Amino acid sequence: MTRRITEKNIGLLILGESLVALSLGSIYSLRLVKSGLSFAIFIGATLIAIYYINNSFLTWYRGGTTKPFTQLVGLVGGFFLLLFFGIQSPQLPFKNYILIIGFLLVLPALRELFRGAD
Repeated sequence: MTRRITEKNIGLLILGESLVALSLGSIYSLRLVKSGLSFAIFIGATLIAIYYINNSFLTWYRGGTTKPFTQLVGLVGGFFLLLFFGIQSPQLPFKNYILIIGFLLVLPALRELFRGAD
């Protein structure tokens, strides 16, 4: 069963996800760079983004609607891409506060998604 989320909460979800990914990447940047995972995250995010863009464009070209799974893949790809951007900026100020704000912005969308039937 698919639940619909209001446009306001979708915007908050994407903004919150972006802030969480940037701050997590910034917090763990030294560990991820030393272990070599930053390059793997970049390659994975790029491949996921290419898949999402290709699939969405072909769906639009055929006149169809994009499936929820494809939207979820795009959201995950965007998370990893922003995580990589956060890894590249370890000097991000107020990392923990940005992380908390990001989680707080995600909460209304998650509450709306997982609440009981109306």
